Amino acid sequence: MSSIFGVLIGVLGPLLVFALVITPLIVVHEFGHLIAARWRKIDVPEFGIGFPPRILTLHRGTRTEVTLNAIPIGGFVRLAGAEEGSDDLRGWQRASLRSKVVVMLAGVSMNLAVAVMLLTVALGPLAERGAILVGEVQAGSPAALAGLVTGDRITEIDGAPFDRQAAPLLGLRDRGGEVVAFTVRHADGSTNSVTIKLRAANEAATHGALGITVPEIAADGSLARPFTEALPRAVAEAASTTVGLFDALWHIVTGPFRNGEAAPAVAGPIGLSVAVAANADRLGLVGLIHLAGLLSVNLAALNVLPIPPLDGGRIAAAILRRALGERRGVAAERLLVYAGLALMLVLFAWITLGDVLGIAGGSR
Repeated sequence: MSSIFGVLIGVLGPLLVFALVITPLIVVHEFGHLIAARWRKIDVPEFGIGFPPRILTLHRGTRTEVTLNAIPIGGFVRLAGAEEGSDDLRGWQRASLRSKVVVMLAGVSMNLAVAVMLLTVALGPLAERGAILVGEVQAGSPAALAGLVTGDRITEIDGAPFDRQAAPLLGLRDRGGEVVAFTVRHADGSTNSVTIKLRAANEAATHGALGITVPEIAADGSLARPFTEALPRAVAEAASTTVGLFDALWHIVTGPFRNGEAAPAVAGPIGLSVAVAANADRLGLVGLIHLAGLLSVNLAALNVLPIPPLDGGRIAAAILRRALGERRGVAAERLLVYAGLALMLVLFAWITLGDVLGIAGGSR
C-alpha cells in the first residue's frame, strides 16, 4: 500500500506543481493579452483557463466569456477575426500594426510585473535568513583546516547574514585567495567565528572555494526588508535572470559549432515540475514564491523571441506582412510560422527527452 501511495505522490506532485505554479503564470500572461485587446478595441469572445474540452463557463459577459477547461496546462485568449481574410472590423486581422504589437507585448509586460511583485515579496517582507548546512568536508581543504565538520551551519559571511534564496557561496569563487570571516553554529548549539583563506580562483572553480558540499540552505529566522530595499533587488534579479536565460539559449543554438563545449543544462516543464515537487518541503512557501517569480521572468523573456507562435514571433510576422505588402506578406508570414513551429517542436522534444532521461536516471 505504501508503495502505491508513493507512486501516486510521485505522479500527482509534479501535476500539482504544474497546475498550481506554472499554469497560473500562463493564465496571467493571457490575461495581459485580454486587457490590451479590449483596450485596443479588438473583440475577445473567449478567455479560457486551461485548454478544451470545456468544463463550465465561469462568467458570461456581453463581450467576453470566461471558461474553465479540462486540460490544466495553460490558458488562451480567442480573438475575434483571427481567421485569414476576416473582415470583422473589431477583429485581429483588421487591427492596426500598433494594436497588434501592444496586444502581444501586454502578455510579456504582465509576466514581468507579476515577477517583480513576487520577487519583491520573497526578498522583502517574507525574506528568510539562510544557514548553510555543511555536508562532506574535503580533507586538507580550507574548511577542514579551519575546523569545520559535517553538521556545522554557516550563518554569517563577513559578519552579515544572507538571504536563504541567494547563492552566497557562488560569490566566494570570485574572491579567490582572500581571507573571509564566517560565523559557524555547531551541532551542539555553540557559535564561533572563524577566518578562512579561500582557495585560489582556478582551484575554486573545480573544487569549491571552501571545499565542502552543501546538502541544504535552511531557513534561520526572518530577514525582512523594507519595500524600498526589496524592489531594487527584485528588479536586479529579474534582469540577471533574463540575461542568464538568453545566454543559455545562445549556447544551445551555437553549441554544435563549439569545440566540445557542453551545452548548459535546461529543464523543461516536466523536469521542472518533478524537481519542484521533490524539493517542495525544502523550498517552503517563500522558496515557491521566489521560484514562481523567476519562472514568470523566464516566461516573459521567452515570449519576446521572434519565433512563432511566441509573442515576439507574431510581432515579427505582423511587421513582415506590413513591410512586404498583403500578398507577399501573407506568404512570408506562413513560411515564418511553419519554420517557427518546426523549431519549437524540435526544441520542446529535445528538452522533454532530456527531462524524461533525467527522471529515469539517464543523461542527455
